[in-house]
Amino acid sequence: MEAYLTEAEEAYRLDPLSPPMIRHQGEAYFHSGRLEEALAHWKKPIASDPRDAYHGLADYYMHKGDFDQAEAAVRELEKIAPNTDGALLCRGFLAGLKGDRDTALRTISKLDELFKKGTSRQSSIGFIYFAMGDLDRFFEYMDAAAKDHTMPALRIRLSPLFAKARRDPRFLMLIITGSRPLQPNKPQG
Repeated sequence: MEAYLTEAEEAYRLDPLSPPMIRHQGEAYFHSGRLEEALAHWKKPIASDPRDAYHGLADYYMHKGDFDQAEAAVRELEKIAPNTDGALLCRGFLAGLKGDRDTALRTISKLDELFKKGTSRQSSIGFIYFAMGDLDRFFEYMDAAAKDHTMPALRIRLSPLFAKARRDPRFLMLIITGSRPLQPNKPQG
């Protein structure tokens, strides 16, 4: 974990205006349990990189159980990036955590409408099911995402949002499946 943090800090130091580096540094703090540093980091780039900043803030506040602040961050994200995978994921995840099953399921339907199989949609739908407390569907969608090589393994393995999933016996198999290297296509005979 320390090497992950060091690399993220160095990358951010070298390019502090890069949106991917801003997001990566905030995630490194969040994933390592340095939650207040993640929060402070995600508040900095709201003007220059609002999409990633509001997504990070939503994750932080959802993890803390501060649903009012999470709702505010999600609404800002929806204003600047409506109908994107990230905004829909945050909306559905928050709805699932709050027990708003109807909104969570509508969000899943919208993700199905807007995104094709093989995109991040599968993992986003799985994350929403996780927030709803449906671990069976979570693992079903994560397995599909792993097979399509779209599963965000680092997020699942490290984010405090998914600690409960890591205690499930299916988690190890999911990570093994998602970590397999791509195999070259065999010639058709």
